[in-house]
Amino acid sequence: MLVLATLCVEYPSIRLDITFTDRRVDLIEDNINLAVRLDNIGDSAGLAGRKSPTQCSGICAFPAYINRHGLPASAEELLLYACLSFQRDGRVSLRKVLDENGRMVLLEPTVRHIVSHGEALRDAAVGGMGIAFLSTWLAGDEIAKGQLRIIPVKTPENDAPVTALWPVSRNLSPRIRAVVDRLYAAFNEETARTR
Repeated sequence: MLVLATLCVEYPSIRLDITFTDRRVDLIEDNINLAVRLDNIGDSAGLAGRKSPTQCSGICAFPAYINRHGLPASAEELLLYACLSFQRDGRVSLRKVLDENGRMVLLEPTVRHIVSHGEALRDAAVGGMGIAFLSTWLAGDEIAKGQLRIIPVKTPENDAPVTALWPVSRNLSPRIRAVVDRLYAAFNEETARTR
């Protein structure tokens, strides 16, 4: 949000109507000029896009939570712990982890709390509510400050693409291009910092 606030100060003619949702919206039908999706974009007919580097995720918990409950050392052990889970479109997300041989496996952790917003999920982990799978760009500051600790269960290095999308039927106005360019630059900078 700070990236967009800075952009609006620099370019006062930009007017934003921002909605945060994890529901997949139809940009054309809902008359949306720009969307940022943090996963596979799925059917993108009628849409153009600009993809940033893929995000990386880590498995994190509040240090006091680890002190109380112990530190899971493997994907199998992680299944014994209460986890915070992200829900999208009414489904709890399965998580990608690497097994002891480095192969990717989908993990369905024991879910204690479900949170449907990234920042709220991060805050719940910082609050000691359980173990969370978090994007490193989202939790980087909290990890650096020691508010979250990375659990030593490996996750894939590149876990999900981040894409800015807009309808092909509309010309990409200079204002939308400025937003896309600024978001792209900020995300690349943050991704490089937290890798």
